[in-house]
Amino acid sequence: MKLPRCLSVWTVVFGLIGASCAGVKPKETSGSGGTNGSGGSNGTGGRAVKDGGSVFLPDGITMTCGNGKLDPGEVCDDGNTTGGDGCTPLCQIENGYVCPTPGTLCMRNAVCGDSMLTAPEACDDGNKVDGDGCSHDCSMVETGWRCPVPGKPCVPICGDNVIEGSETCDDGNTTNMDGCSSTCQAEPGASCPKTSSGAPAPGKCTIAVCGDGVVGEGESCDCGTDPTKLPSGCKGINGLFNGDGTGCSKTCTKEPTCRSTTGTCTTGACSTSC
Repeated sequence: MKLPRCLSVWTVVFGLIGASCAGVKPKETSGSGGTNGSGGSNGTGGRAVKDGGSVFLPDGITMTCGNGKLDPGEVCDDGNTTGGDGCTPLCQIENGYVCPTPGTLCMRNAVCGDSMLTAPEACDDGNKVDGDGCSHDCSMVETGWRCPVPGKPCVPICGDNVIEGSETCDDGNTTNMDGCSSTCQAEPGASCPKTSSGAPAPGKCTIAVCGDGVVGEGESCDCGTDPTKLPSGCKGINGLFNGDGTGCSKTCTKEPTCRSTTGTCTTGACSTSC
């Protein structure tokens, strides 16, 4: 049976359309509106960050951050994708770090005076000044000091017989009530060693004892308690009232002057004692 002419024409047309759809693969776009820069989905305009830290480079090479290997585009790879340890999740070196060996953790780049203790620094008090406990190059804790907290001032070691910093005494111990306190400060009534220029010097302090006949720290006088061993300038033992200012109280303070040089009573609060 012979087919109508119009039917055979349409059969040929649809056959050609179907064949072209089945045998031709769509061409990938490479326009300027892609999501990865100036190119299309596989263009040349930058990197696409994928889950797991993979970054697809323009030429199709893939680097995997965190595999411990230095792939193209990476400047470090410490074997993880954790930030803050010197190597970023995209395997770029963070400020203040050096990452010499792939697969190993990065290290702080030691900078003296940055208040961060980084090997091989022995201390870092935030400056580059000698004489404050940490040397100018942060290589040494100076004698008589300790530097417990990076970025904070070092503190003198009390009790080491070395005067440093704000210490006004150092008697070789940290015992209170012996003239030099546990923080190396001279205690009230104590006399502590001094240099020829008057600066504090290490050594034992002496505590003034009223009545021992020796004028100690905080005493204005001390005539003792033995009338046979009166110190120079004393007319009697402590507590004896002379009225002329030469007496010394039982608390080692000078008595007021209540008599003139002629023996006449002077006016004032003590005149009634004449």
